[in-house]
Amino acid sequence: DDGMTRLLAVLRVDCPSTGRRFLWAAPIGPDHPAAEITVKVPGGTAAQDLEVRYELVLDGPDGIAPDNRAAYLKGSRLFTGEEPFRFTLEGDDAVFPVEAVRFRGGEFPRDAAWLVKFSADDLTAPFLGSVRLFVNKDHPAAEALLGADNSIAQPIIIRDILTQMLVSVALTAGDEALDEFDEGSTGACLEELCASYLDTTLRGAVDVLTRDPGRLLALLQAGTGFLKELK
Repeated sequence: DDGMTRLLAVLRVDCPSTGRRFLWAAPIGPDHPAAEITVKVPGGTAAQDLEVRYELVLDGPDGIAPDNRAAYLKGSRLFTGEEPFRFTLEGDDAVFPVEAVRFRGGEFPRDAAWLVKFSADDLTAPFLGSVRLFVNKDHPAAEALLGADNSIAQPIIIRDILTQMLVSVALTAGDEALDEFDEGSTGACLEELCASYLDTTLRGAVDVLTRDPGRLLALLQAGTGFLKELK
């Protein structure tokens, strides 16, 4: 019937870590018994894992409600795969989503080695959706900065990112928003980072930053092994 000509095969890709969703659809039915669907996930928008599901949904227009209570609204989901397919993107050692791009000026100063984007507006949001590190592909140190085993570059980057995140939290988050976070949230991950590199809580780090910023920066140098390998 007419409903068979309105079917869409949909591929849905979710990243639980960043909270991002990606969709694409293609018609399927008597004249299109099969469909090949490709979903593009832009670099830097996903981390850790992807969950992939396939569905059949009804395309528009809505039409008139039938007497047999059959689906008729655009977007009605007719079928969903029982289990999602899960794909691991990276190992457990990745701390921040990293994307290598060419800095062209403006928001990305041409001669900068890296740029960190971090949102402290909602500390309950997924951490990997709140922070992203951009490395300038044209910078002379780009290869070293992107090397996971570089013992000099990593402490420098971690110190820089932690400094920016803590300053953003101190300027943005209210005092009541610094405790008790769900696992995987921005606040929970900041708690872990503060415990690992500063031996304190997020609240404690923000307090020190507010009262004595120079001391906090020195503590971050010590905690991250800043320039320890430079001889």
